[in-house]
Amino acid sequence: MEVWNYNFILSPKKGDLYLWISWIDQVVVVFIDNFDDLRERIKGIDYSIMSLMAQRIALAKQVGKLKQQAGLPVKNFQVEKQVYDRIRKYADEFALDPVMSTEIYERLIEQSVEVQLSSMTFEGSGRCLVVGGLGEMGNWLRTFLESTGYAVDIVDTAIDSVLPQSIDHDYVFIATPLHTLPEVIEDVCSRCVEGTVVFEVGSLKSDIEELVVRINEEGVELVSIHPMFGPGVRHLSGRNILICVHSGRDEEIISKVEEIFGSTLANLVPVPLEEHDNLMLYSLDLSHFLNLLNGRVLLNSSYGIDKLLSSAGTTFLKQFATTVELHEENPTLYYHIQRINRQRGVLFGEIREAVDSLISDIEAESLDGFIQEMRRARRFLKGEE
Repeated sequence: MEVWNYNFILSPKKGDLYLWISWIDQVVVVFIDNFDDLRERIKGIDYSIMSLMAQRIALAKQVGKLKQQAGLPVKNFQVEKQVYDRIRKYADEFALDPVMSTEIYERLIEQSVEVQLSSMTFEGSGRCLVVGGLGEMGNWLRTFLESTGYAVDIVDTAIDSVLPQSIDHDYVFIATPLHTLPEVIEDVCSRCVEGTVVFEVGSLKSDIEELVVRINEEGVELVSIHPMFGPGVRHLSGRNILICVHSGRDEEIISKVEEIFGSTLANLVPVPLEEHDNLMLYSLDLSHFLNLLNGRVLLNSSYGIDKLLSSAGTTFLKQFATTVELHEENPTLYYHIQRINRQRGVLFGEIREAVDSLISDIEAESLDGFIQEMRRARRFLKGEE
């Protein structure tokens, strides 16, 4: 019987790789390639990639100058979507990971926008004021508004800036912490001249629901929206922005939001103001709660995180990534998201009930009950019931 043994070894000559093939008592040495040659080729490709990226950004800067001359905004969301669609197609053609490819181009487009913004002045679309403009969401709003052609001023306690006595901007965006929101809304709206539209972007409305209705009845245009994404988002195509409608003024309120976000390809979703926080129990509070819980359980386990990661599977790693992302953000924000929602007792009760039911099925060895509930959930999640 013929026996083949394969062993990779490094030869005494630096960088050369040989494959030794042992066949009974004969040895055949096959030259594969030279490490240094391969590494030099990789270095050359890296240089070419960086050079092409620089050329792309330089061309984007020229496009920015033309946009400035033509009075066009930096951001064109239709064109941006076409770029991402094209990149996903190219990724498929070259057998590359489409997620990785899209992430690379998100960074490139972000850099291109920054380059264009740095050389522009904004006088075309109007003037905006962002209250809380140095916070994460406030900074996102400032960049977004500037990229769509607005001149933007900011007010933020971090730089000891104060609201002007009379606010005569076209639009005001309030992006302050949830627990300060009612007071800030009252103050801002009391200073606005006629015609100014105020947007508040809080992720919960329990504390301001009556306030929003009252201020509109008093004649100030206060629009309550909820962008269902964080400040790390780089494009809005397919993202949801909730529009809180009330008092039978649905079309009027939606039209105000479309003035700002209509061209972004985001999904503008009308939601009754009084229903908003009930929806958030499941699409916001529950998701956050489960990741906060995951963090606490892992923290109290008897293993260090290195040990857990070294033995982790795919499902753990997916959940772990989301949990880490949440725990890197502002703890005060996540406390108030859980605390401010006046319907939280409903959610906490349903969580306890679901946990008890699941534990009961497992400890009682109720395989039928476990299968039945899992199948029911699967049909629900697929929209079949």
